[in-house]
Amino acid sequence: ANDSRISQVAFLAEKLVAAASHARWMESPGLSVAFEELRLSVLKPAEADLQKAGEVVRQSNYENITVNAEGLRSLYAREQILLSEFPDALYLPLQVIRIGDCVVGTLPGEFFAETGLKLKSAVAGRYFTVTMANGNVGYVPPEQEKKKGGYETWRCRYSCLEDKAEETVREKLLKLINRKA
Repeated sequence: ANDSRISQVAFLAEKLVAAASHARWMESPGLSVAFEELRLSVLKPAEADLQKAGEVVRQSNYENITVNAEGLRSLYAREQILLSEFPDALYLPLQVIRIGDCVVGTLPGEFFAETGLKLKSAVAGRYFTVTMANGNVGYVPPEQEKKKGGYETWRCRYSCLEDKAEETVREKLLKLINRKA
């Protein structure tokens, strides 16, 4: 196992040296930053869902919970109660950093790779996305992923933004990127 790690490190070191030899150094790269906070609504449980969740929570034994369908039902019900106490909206800090001809977009949460790829294809030149930057609002899946229903889309404290949140964030970040200084 140790020999494998050494060969992986050697491989990465070779790639780094090769890439660095092609780096284009700039004497005085321009530097600019754009920042904006975006307000997005929190999806909360409906009153009927909250009442059902309350019944499940009252019947649950959280001290001895097991990982099975009943345990997950109890945990999800608890999430609905806790989510109902969240504010009605969250504020997402979006930031664009320009260093020379490179653009870095920052997003405050766990966005899908699809979001970064869409941003990269929409930006002329060198671009990359940094997530979990300046905060963490949890999972922000594209709307079509919400329709598929993966665990990242279940309404809870870590996945609670309005359905079109990813699209709204992506479009706002692109406006920041395209804004002339």
